[in-house]
Amino acid sequence: MTRDKLGPVALALALAVACGGGSASRGGATAAQEGDGAAHVARMDPCALVTKDEIRKKIEANQEPSHLARLNSGGAVWSITTESIAHGESRDCLIKWEVTANGEMRQRGDFYVTVATGEWFKTNLEDMQRTKQPVAIPGIGDEAYFIGGTSRSPYARVGDLAIGVENSVGQPAVDLLRAAVARVH
Repeated sequence: MTRDKLGPVALALALAVACGGGSASRGGATAAQEGDGAAHVARMDPCALVTKDEIRKKIEANQEPSHLARLNSGGAVWSITTESIAHGESRDCLIKWEVTANGEMRQRGDFYVTVATGEWFKTNLEDMQRTKQPVAIPGIGDEAYFIGGTSRSPYARVGDLAIGVENSVGQPAVDLLRAAVARVH
């Protein structure tokens, strides 16, 4: 799956959160209850689905323990910025991070939290099922899978929305997805 295909999904989710005050609910109805995925995505702010503390913990969890210990002993300072980006019908939260220790930049990177329609999720899942067995992730949203070929980005469907964490693999990405999905309800 390419970023171009995921962009519309991320855009929609970001707008949904922005208009819902950090939540996908409006007037007591959740995104799953309202039934119009594209409209929900348009109201979402994907950057409101995760906190900077959760992001930092996810990045730290991806570090080798000895490397993280050296960073912390050098007075690690984390800089995390987020930017909501529209891609057609989806929305992305571009998360850029950097860690300095002993006054020097030691590491930096970026990844995305994406919001799309549940229909996008279902279509991509059906495509994957024809070519290879998707890997299910139990206990997140209505259903969750690793989507995106070799990058194996975790995505979850929550009613008519899809939430994903792209360009980041492993359990920390799943934990971040779990936190994001919890904020959609």
